[in-house]
Amino acid sequence: MAAPEDGPRPLVLGGKGVPQGELSSLVLVAYLIPNEREEAVLCTGTVVAPRVVLTAAHCIEPKNVEVLVENFRVVAGSVNWRVPPRRILEVSRVTAYPRHDESTGFGDVALLQLAAPAEVPALSLARRRFWSGPTGAKMVGWGKTAPAQRRPTYVLHRAGTVIQPKRLCSRLGTAPGLLCTTGTRHLRTSACYGDSGGPLLIRQPWDGRVVVGGVLFGGSGCNRTSGINYYTPSHRFGSWARARIAEAEAEPPPAPPVSPTIRTSARPR
Repeated sequence: MAAPEDGPRPLVLGGKGVPQGELSSLVLVAYLIPNEREEAVLCTGTVVAPRVVLTAAHCIEPKNVEVLVENFRVVAGSVNWRVPPRRILEVSRVTAYPRHDESTGFGDVALLQLAAPAEVPALSLARRRFWSGPTGAKMVGWGKTAPAQRRPTYVLHRAGTVIQPKRLCSRLGTAPGLLCTTGTRHLRTSACYGDSGGPLLIRQPWDGRVVVGGVLFGGSGCNRTSGINYYTPSHRFGSWARARIAEAEAEPPPAPPVSPTIRTSARPR
């Protein structure tokens, strides 16, 4: 099924479109591949400071592609990244988490420093693991609606998922240090290509505030039946991220760039 071009509609596997004005901290992360076809690699990100976006490390290090910082773009301000009130922002620096382990997926986390403020609310990172048993959460992203989908998904979507206990994650083969989430018999949802780098949103029980509990590394191949998704929990990389954010916020922003564009010939990660 092709992605709709505008307006929130049912999307993702078991999820729903996000109305404009909600989840405005979410941004599309695009890497423009320097080739004649003007392709792009698409991921999801979260604004965690005025000029800092959190995403996945494999989104800033696409395989078999020459990586140039000036080729990154971040689209903020619209649930449909193709239409107003979107803002297209350039990136001045990308930094991957130094403990990223490609063999297990642990630490698949990166920060993008923006050339100008995103002008959307920033979400905080959970400082500790405050859940133990099965806990409801939300996954959010611009991922595909089906594995065979050819066109990008234009409208942001969200879906419910359940953070599972460590013992169950171990039985499911989750690498040490990662969180795993699944659907249930009544909640059949899954992340898909393009949701990489998206946040696991969870509500803190003591103040009701929604925070980022983890960053999506990967899933079970857009499969609603198994619906297993893997996240690096934010308390495992939070100290590093907060130090990098403080450095970024201390730097003066560069001169405003010329407004760039993004083509729709893209491949989600």
